Amino acid sequence: MPLLLPRLRRSFLNNFVSRLFIGLVFVYVYCEYLIYYVTQIQCGWAILSKEPAIGVEPVYAMVIADTHLLGSRNGHWFDKWRREWQMHRAFQTAMTLHNPEVVFVLGDLFDEGQWCPEKEFNDYVERFYRFFEVPETTAMYSVVGNHDIGFHYRITPHLAKRFERRLNSPPVQLVTIRGNHFVLINSMAMEGDGCTLCARTVAEIANISIADQVYAKEKKDWNNIAGQLLCNTTLYTENQTLYALNPMPLPYLKEIAYSKSDGTACPRSPRST
Repeated sequence: MPLLLPRLRRSFLNNFVSRLFIGLVFVYVYCEYLIYYVTQIQCGWAILSKEPAIGVEPVYAMVIADTHLLGSRNGHWFDKWRREWQMHRAFQTAMTLHNPEVVFVLGDLFDEGQWCPEKEFNDYVERFYRFFEVPETTAMYSVVGNHDIGFHYRITPHLAKRFERRLNSPPVQLVTIRGNHFVLINSMAMEGDGCTLCARTVAEIANISIADQVYAKEKKDWNNIAGQLLCNTTLYTENQTLYALNPMPLPYLKEIAYSKSDGTACPRSPRST
């Protein structure tokens, strides 16, 4: 009997430690991986209530915004690690379960893009594409935000060109996918003060509007319209083919930064991970 008790204790401890270890592993895997699938599998694509217009097919598009990847100035390293991991897992889970055809990122990709030097900005871009990686079958388009290059009167040509070059994101983009047309706009270039950035943006938006009106009224060939009116606008189309704009409202996608009536920025609410 005295020898049996120590054996029972050891057996109990061994079983307890083993079960505790297995339990902790399960909790970790569930909280860090499985929870995203459990949550997102309950979501699905909307069912269309009407038949698409002739020449237009449905497009499965995902819209995300304000990823605010932290830089070297603000935030704690642990907060940075946790939030970026969670965004990465949530995004990759959506790619796996829902497999969108296109992803639109509506501004503020970076939290400190307006302040960071070249080396840090390059690191920003690499991290963004690593965390929000898309398969070859999915296209991604980004719109600039005020945290990426600054508010209107703080934008320099260098900051604007840097983001445009590295993220392939001009002030105005016309994206055409199977007859569906999306216009992506740099909202900081809508101040209307006649600066170079605003003038370019307004002109390109006007060209898109004119092209839509010309096609709606005269039903001219879209290639001719594009050649005459959209020569300065970046066009992204499926299979490098320019499609005719349908006489319907175009969705405008942009990032909007709100401010008070006196021009001061609204207070930032505490972020949670």
